[in-house]
Amino acid sequence: MVQSGLYCQTMLYGTLSQTLLQTILKNDSTAHEVWQTIEDLFWENKEAKVLELDNELRNIVISESTIMAYCSRIKVISELLTNIGAPVTERNLVTYAINGLSLKYDVIATTLRH
Repeated sequence: MVQSGLYCQTMLYGTLSQTLLQTILKNDSTAHEVWQTIEDLFWENKEAKVLELDNELRNIVISESTIMAYCSRIKVISELLTNIGAPVTERNLVTYAINGLSLKYDVIATTLRH
């Protein structure tokens, strides 16, 4: 059991960046304690990340992107929000996507709004 715990701890440490490892490393920590420390650290930043991603999604614009790249970016942001426990409704995704289209897509945007 001790060997198994040490193996898990070594594997866990091997996957962390040097900066993160220095932040969370404590003497005699178990793999579970290390994992809990990492989880706590990332969840503390959760709300800030939700606000950042939500703001990016609400203000996304197509600019010079292709429609494919634009929609892919919206999908990535939406999936990131879902992964951190802040899913976006399909209706809102459509609204944000339409609002960020350029005049080039005005006819399509108008049609979609109705």
